[in-house]
Amino acid sequence: AGTFAAQADQPCVSARPGHYVPENEAHSDTECAPGRFSSGSGAEFCLLCADGAAASMAGATECQQAGPGQFVDDPTRSPQDCSPGRVSSGRGAMRCSSCRAGTFAPRADQSCVAAGAGYFVPADEAVEELLCEPGTFSSGGASTCTSCGLGSVGEYAQSNGSTTCTISDPGSFVASDGASEQTLCEKGRFSGTGAKLCTECSAGSFAASEGA
Repeated sequence: AGTFAAQADQPCVSARPGHYVPENEAHSDTECAPGRFSSGSGAEFCLLCADGAAASMAGATECQQAGPGQFVDDPTRSPQDCSPGRVSSGRGAMRCSSCRAGTFAPRADQSCVAAGAGYFVPADEAVEELLCEPGTFSSGGASTCTSCGLGSVGEYAQSNGSTTCTISDPGSFVASDGASEQTLCEKGRFSGTGAKLCTECSAGSFAASEGA
């Protein structure tokens, strides 16, 4: 085994790399099947490719390992690229990992990246992050943006991609959640910092201008 003689008047020769001879008195060697290999001469059998590696053609002398951003789930198929939103950051992967909501994959050969502050990623297997809209904010790694003003304090976020909310100024108020601006108090009303409503001036006092 491991050798053959093509003709009776010739000496035995070793099986070629990528081939094997499983029995004695053989007159030829045989190619390794896809998914198997033999790296040296004189093989009696071919070896299976390791997990995460493949030999797509018969007669392979080595297996091709999946690189970063690739996977091998069938040793007879060449390494495949990860689909968008999935990653494999190392070598020899048998499958790609999904990026979960709050993370995204700008490149398949890297790890999933958390959404930055002021951004969000609403679904699994995303390839980019999205800016929070005015009236909302995020502090990073968010799957949704949070509306400003959900508590007892009047606050707003004026621009896209806000990382915090701004508390309303004295003389102004923010009545609704998710506001993108503050509103001046009317004449005859006043407010302190972070007001959700303006207060009427009591008898004997007044506010002559807006924003008191």
